[in-house]
Amino acid sequence: MSRDFHAAIDVGGTFIDVLIADRATAASRISKVLHRPGHQGEDIMTSLADLAERFGGSIADIGTLVVGTTVVTNALLEHKLARTALITTEGFADVIEIARMRRPSSYDIGLSRPVPVVPRDLRFEVPERIGVDGSVLTRLDESLLPDLVSKLRAAEVEAIAICFLFSFVDPSHEQRVRNYLAHEFNVPISISSEVLATFREYERISTTAINAAASPVMARFLDTLERAVEGKGMRLSIMGSDGGCMTLPEARRFPARCMLSGPAGGVLGSQTLASQLDLGDVLTLDIGGTSSDVALLRADQTALTQDRTISGYSVALPSVEVETVGAGGGSIAYIDSTGLVRVGPRSAGGKPGPACYGLGGEEPTVTDAHVALGRLGTGSMLGGKFSISRQAALEAIETRIAKPTGMSTMRAASGILDIAIDNICRAVRSISIERGHDPREMTLLPFGGAGPMHALEVARVLQIPRVVIPLYPGVWSAFGILSADLTYSAHRTLMLTVDANAAKSLRIALHTLADGLLARAEADGLDPKGMSINRSADFRYRGQSHSLTVSLAGETETDLDAAVAAFHVLHEQRFGHGDTAASIELVNVGVSVRQPNPGIVIDFHSTSGNPAPRSHRDVWFGDQDPVNCPVFERGDLPVGHRIEGPAVVEQYDSNLVLMPGDKVVVAEGGALIIEINQKPQRV
Repeated sequence: MSRDFHAAIDVGGTFIDVLIADRATAASRISKVLHRPGHQGEDIMTSLADLAERFGGSIADIGTLVVGTTVVTNALLEHKLARTALITTEGFADVIEIARMRRPSSYDIGLSRPVPVVPRDLRFEVPERIGVDGSVLTRLDESLLPDLVSKLRAAEVEAIAICFLFSFVDPSHEQRVRNYLAHEFNVPISISSEVLATFREYERISTTAINAAASPVMARFLDTLERAVEGKGMRLSIMGSDGGCMTLPEARRFPARCMLSGPAGGVLGSQTLASQLDLGDVLTLDIGGTSSDVALLRADQTALTQDRTISGYSVALPSVEVETVGAGGGSIAYIDSTGLVRVGPRSAGGKPGPACYGLGGEEPTVTDAHVALGRLGTGSMLGGKFSISRQAALEAIETRIAKPTGMSTMRAASGILDIAIDNICRAVRSISIERGHDPREMTLLPFGGAGPMHALEVARVLQIPRVVIPLYPGVWSAFGILSADLTYSAHRTLMLTVDANAAKSLRIALHTLADGLLARAEADGLDPKGMSINRSADFRYRGQSHSLTVSLAGETETDLDAAVAAFHVLHEQRFGHGDTAASIELVNVGVSVRQPNPGIVIDFHSTSGNPAPRSHRDVWFGDQDPVNCPVFERGDLPVGHRIEGPAVVEQYDSNLVLMPGDKVVVAEGGALIIEINQKPQRV
């Protein structure tokens, strides 16, 4: 009998997370496999087939597959993008290198700036100029384009980015050059008026160049996936950075929109859980093998941002607003040139991985510290299928950290965790305290394989009273990805003073964007009639440089007035002041069209009775004597069951350590609600 399976994949830097759910029964299965670059398609299909068989079905029963991937982000960070040419307005070839005045460290004379995505010898200028009002100041002379073609051929480029000044007002010059070059080259061509039709030339050039340079990388990844699912009847889509998923044609057109798909999936799943449990304001904490991503949910919603910088590169496309630090389970601990112990941002990844993995890693990591302190057992990972060596972890910490600093091995391991926790708390503070939100009035919702392992200590440091851990924390991003709507989105700069005439211009712009997106969806084989439309606008006070985004309920003048009022309130919340008498500018408008996804409700099969611990083991809470803690299996814990620390709760995809006085109760649906003891006593 045919089954109705839906699957989601989150391709991370260390592990590939897989989740399959049966929409009819709400039953689910999960797995995690080490990420082997170049073998993603093979590993994904093997995992899907294994999980489907555990359901009593086959891979042919999987109707939809949504994939979140870091392939574009990793290519950018590792400088493995395609050889890309930039074609721009005469006199503006160096904008991509000049960038902005903003610097990560103004006083570090040894700081190295990111290498431009497009080197100087691959930047080409074209005599043309559109004015700010859309008038043609210098006409495009197509008789000059054959010479440009010759230069591009000689450069042997693999992708082309086109970004002309004020093309967001009139894209005709970009379109004409793109159409001409498309007849001469069989390479991806990105034009800024399609990738990012908003003002600020640096952000537009940088984003367009990255989109073009990532196109061959994404194409290879998508080709691998398509070959893997060929003939299996799956509808395949890719998770985007803005909380929606994309068709394959859309992902090929705009690979830069997939850069933060993993974190977006986790936040999307957290919105669902926060609503179900009525958690109020929530801080999400996604900790994997390489990084920690923090987001803020207010009224079960998170903000989107277009002010995104990844490793020094501007990618000004809508994405879930997260703060990221290089602190994860694989973050490497080392002694710097001044003799201080540092942790991250360099990561051991999946291979060679932490020393305890036994895959060739020799440097100590955060995971090794957990293993050394007994917080992670040697048979705890992946249900015991992934054995780890405590001796290897101890030797790495002793050799690289303890002996050079004169500390005991346990003190060194505890110090590694303290530094990692401090790094993570910095990201949490930046998205909460630094924006006027008090974390002491919020709930912390951790996920990722390492999220629950660190969350309780983060909560203790920041005095967050409650932590809620979802049913599948280690594959939570995959769960969120599974419920993502299929989405098309676009933005455009208007730059209007809000007056009596602004509402009409706003309506025209919103209709134009929506019609274009619906046409794209129809070309991809979707029914536009079944899609919902969401609208937004960016406002600022006249004289300001940056804007704030406000949702638009409709398109009438009354709605514009309501949006302006909402802007005043938002400005007051964010910056502590607002001015209802000040002149306001409508900077950008945005539209997204969505094909709603009914989502998946995961059924939690609660046990009954009073479960006994599966085992006991020594756990170090610092460098003092260890505590012999009971070790519970999470699947044994029924709804309503309570545990008070010290204790360990293990599950297939993550691990939780309760300090003395921490209290946990199992909620409906299987989530763990933890009351934090802010001043635990050592026992």
